[in-house]
Amino acid sequence: MSFPTPVLTLTVPEGQAGRVDVWLASRVEDLSRREAARLASMGQVRVNGRRIEKGTSVRGGDQIDILAQWKTPRWSVLPCAEMALDILYEDASMIAVNKPAGVPSCALSPEDDTALACGIAARFPECAAVGRNGDAGLVHRLDAETSGILIAARSTAACDALRRQQEADGIEKRYLALVNGPYDGPRTLAFPLKESGPGARKVTVHPQGRPALTVVEQVRELTGGQSLLTVLIHRGVRHQIRAHLAHAGYPIAGDPLYGNPPLPGPGRLFLHACAIRLNHPVHRRTVALECPLPDELQRALLNG
Repeated sequence: MSFPTPVLTLTVPEGQAGRVDVWLASRVEDLSRREAARLASMGQVRVNGRRIEKGTSVRGGDQIDILAQWKTPRWSVLPCAEMALDILYEDASMIAVNKPAGVPSCALSPEDDTALACGIAARFPECAAVGRNGDAGLVHRLDAETSGILIAARSTAACDALRRQQEADGIEKRYLALVNGPYDGPRTLAFPLKESGPGARKVTVHPQGRPALTVVEQVRELTGGQSLLTVLIHRGVRHQIRAHLAHAGYPIAGDPLYGNPPLPGPGRLFLHACAIRLNHPVHRRTVALECPLPDELQRALLNG
């Protein structure tokens, strides 16, 4: 018996297994576990062509078809007027913000007012209705421990245009990173990355991970034996630079999660998004922005 053309078809990678609703929620953006379970209970999820229940287990090689569009509950970011914003660029379509270290990029719930997105929503209220839940129009993210440039769109049209550009590797992002020793690793790190470990806190190189490309150049070697690097990425996978450099044997200074102890002085990860280059979402002219190292990282370089 045939069934309607699927809205989405996925294949479970070898080595993965689990409940179908849990697996779908972890792989499909904007699909919650509750919604995945609802679709399965309604017969709108098929595994290898067969109707299943929400608690059905899947394993590597299984083909999963979702037959109906899922509901995505929409919520707005809670504005935080007390949050200071360092605006690097502003026009009618987009803004660029210098995110400090220690601040999450996006809100995790409607009650969260600690993320940079909450400050953006307060100063630019139109951004609250743009993009995905919790991001206030942010086109990309930085880890909470990382500082530097973030781009946010002020309209849905601008957001869509910028995200299409990013998916086509059209947005160039440069970072400064500090590592131990002279950098003798590869200039190009092209290893697929996958979340791993308890609570998936880390990202590691894995053949079934997401493709990721990082280009590394040494800027200079410091007197203390450390090296300052420039790192170039485009789309970016979670923890991409941190995981790639750790895999190459050069975990970033101040990054205990990937094998380097806390950095004396700054007390933070030495990773900073220092420059971005993109085409404007409306007039398409090149926009190139830079963001200097924050004071605590400048001091760490002088002391090195």
